[in-house]
Amino acid sequence: MQHRTPPVRLLAALAAAGLMLTGCAGATPAGNVASTASAATVDAATPRIVTTYDGGVQVAGPETFEVLGDFALEGFNRINPAGDGRHVIISTAKGFEVLDTGVWSDGGKHYAQDPAMTDTAFPTSKPGHVVRHEGKTILFSDGAGEVTVFESDDLAAGQPEVETHRAEEAHHGVAVELSNGELVLTLGNDEERPGIVVLDEDGKEIARNEDCPGVHGEATAAGEAVVIGCQTGVLIYADGAITKLDSPTEYGRIGNRQAPTSPL
Repeated sequence: MQHRTPPVRLLAALAAAGLMLTGCAGATPAGNVASTASAATVDAATPRIVTTYDGGVQVAGPETFEVLGDFALEGFNRINPAGDGRHVIISTAKGFEVLDTGVWSDGGKHYAQDPAMTDTAFPTSKPGHVVRHEGKTILFSDGAGEVTVFESDDLAAGQPEVETHRAEEAHHGVAVELSNGELVLTLGNDEERPGIVVLDEDGKEIARNEDCPGVHGEATAAGEAVVIGCQTGVLIYADGAITKLDSPTEYGRIGNRQAPTSPL
């Protein structure tokens, strides 16, 4: 691996465009223990910054911006916290690929090693949103209209076991699985994205609302109320029902509604 000094424009953008990850507090799966042999024991799992640039992905230290890892990766790539505080999921031309930032906690001890691209991947066309909720990571493939769900901490042991769901049609969408097994899933196709549908743990539809033009983005509030952005306001799914809150103006796009990426 060849380390490179990031360009000045990259340093200026790191805090705004990158992701800062630190190892999870508390224990991680047994699959993480094997990697401690090549890792250094440290006082704390100091956060690292992951950022894309034209031609690759870099991992840097948060204080000096020293480049700790530089990985060539062509194309328009997007980075997303994986949900375990250690890994990053990168939406690439090949699908969802996983990068190990190299810092984590296990059994009250903290470890650090060189960051690395892993062999863990979820091949698909047009990989889109990555959602973290209640210990699970949810991937949405825009090209296939497929939802992939797995336990976030399982990434420490390699390729995780997954459950999959299929949207009615392929579209640029998003999904979130709630702790009771319900799945909130957007509706749409290449021409429109009108709303959401909610499925129970057996895949049976229990709620639907198609009064949400341009549906895009999600966030989960207290009590697992799911907020979905529309061009005319928001949809809120809570306690088995969907409520539409209209914007005060005819066009009130809240399409980039997204859950915060911290704490990790």
